[in-house]
Amino acid sequence: MREGKALVVELASSLAAGGVERVVAELARGLDRRRFETAVVLFDGLGPLAQDLESAGVPMRLLPRRPGLDGRYPLRLARELKSLGAACLHAHNSTALFYGAIAARLARVPCVYTEHDRSHPDRLRVRLLHRALSPLLSRAVAVSGALQGALLRHEGFAAKRLRVVPNGVPSCDRVPRAQARAALGIGNGERSLLWAGHFTEVKDPANLLLAFARARVGEARLYLAGEGPLRGEAEGIARREGIADRVVFLGVRRDLRDLYTAFDLFVLSSRSEGLPLSILEAMSAAVPVVATDVGACSEVVEGSGCGRTVPPGDPAALGAAIRATLEDPSLAAAMGERGRLAHRARYSLEAMLRGYEAVLEEALA
Repeated sequence: MREGKALVVELASSLAAGGVERVVAELARGLDRRRFETAVVLFDGLGPLAQDLESAGVPMRLLPRRPGLDGRYPLRLARELKSLGAACLHAHNSTALFYGAIAARLARVPCVYTEHDRSHPDRLRVRLLHRALSPLLSRAVAVSGALQGALLRHEGFAAKRLRVVPNGVPSCDRVPRAQARAALGIGNGERSLLWAGHFTEVKDPANLLLAFARARVGEARLYLAGEGPLRGEAEGIARREGIADRVVFLGVRRDLRDLYTAFDLFVLSSRSEGLPLSILEAMSAAVPVVATDVGACSEVVEGSGCGRTVPPGDPAALGAAIRATLEDPSLAAAMGERGRLAHRARYSLEAMLRGYEAVLEEALA
């Protein structure tokens, strides 16, 4: 404790620009400074969000682990926690759980674990390991009810120590629609769809492009934001399907939060997710959503009435949902408004921060 404040150390793989890393960054700079101080320890690398946290004055440590299973890492991490004066360790995702739960016990500080996204049931050895580690936790957090149920059913987490804190994002409706559309060169009367993510198999951009080709919505253009190893393949699919003139590859956009208002529909085509921040951002900007039914997507999208969900890996179903939404503007507008209200009530950045602060207070008590 420092001047009545507890130092919370966030433990993660890196500060790459993914959803988990963005949540870590928001916690590190957003927890109530009257009660908490924060620091970040990374075991695989820094990443582009590290500079943002440095600018915000958040202490960071890169404490690299050896490749593979590093049996000595928990001891090194425990020493780091003591050196920092940590009051609590907050581990994010499975690898951080393994190293963090042991290190926190060695350093004699409580450990909080957040499960962001995994396929359940996981491999047997992972399930057995988590059953062994979960008693070392003061509290565990799932980002959705679906993940909470999976941890209870498959991995033996104690219900009395398991909480749900949904992901939250700042509002993305600050820039007027006309200004955002002008920034992207979107013409009057043109219907526009947004997909945002890494071009990887789990995000399944191929499914989206095939669906868009099948939707056959005239005067509609698909914008894809992000980079990754499958971008070249995605560009090839667009050419083969004859839609290259209606598909725009935006690359990585650091200003994407200011551009959501430009779009008529947000589409997520993933094979696996936890609670995607991109869906929450679209909701905050009153943009309706079509998403694959993975992770918490149905829980959020269908639960709030902000859009439709379809089975993953089914371009025909995804294309039909895209077409049905775009061809009914009044329904799409109603979906968007319901999403905006749900974001404000349950999925705002402030709601997430208050949720984690309550969990941390429980752990520290």
